[in-house]
Amino acid sequence: MPKGVYERTPELQRFWGKVEVKEEAECWLWKGGLDTDGYGYFSLLSDTAGDKPKRQANRTIFAHRYSALLKFKEIEEGLLVRHTCDTRACVNPAHLILGTAKDNSNDMIERNRSLVGEKCPSSTMTDVIALSILKEYKSECENGKRYGVHLRLAEKYKIPFQIISRLTARKTYRHLEVV
Repeated sequence: MPKGVYERTPELQRFWGKVEVKEEAECWLWKGGLDTDGYGYFSLLSDTAGDKPKRQANRTIFAHRYSALLKFKEIEEGLLVRHTCDTRACVNPAHLILGTAKDNSNDMIERNRSLVGEKCPSSTMTDVIALSILKEYKSECENGKRYGVHLRLAEKYKIPFQIISRLTARKTYRHLEVV
């Protein structure tokens, strides 16, 4: 073989060489490269079309998607690969299922992984403070002191009036229950 040219390791061998395989019920973690969200990625060869005869080119896909392709053979357009274990670097085929974006959103809500309240990066207060404001708002309204309540709460908690207004209208922090 000419200098600088090498035989590429077969795709399946390269893939499984980057997986920490454990017991069937455990997560099989991807040891290769991860993106900023913690999902593994895998480079594979794919045919590219053009004016010239087809040639081989690299294509990168998510490692869990490649693992799902090995399991399901084909993934219909519009379907996502979902983790039943909620571990982004997991490529265990037993932990992967197919579903729609709606299914994925429902999983996120059911498993309490959605960014609500103080989990949201743009939140301006903790859940404890929001709950305290909501309780005070409810008490003020029940005592007939509704007029000016938003302004009083904004001044007391040093939070902009608009944020208090959105909170009491239940447009934000809807996950909190006021008793």
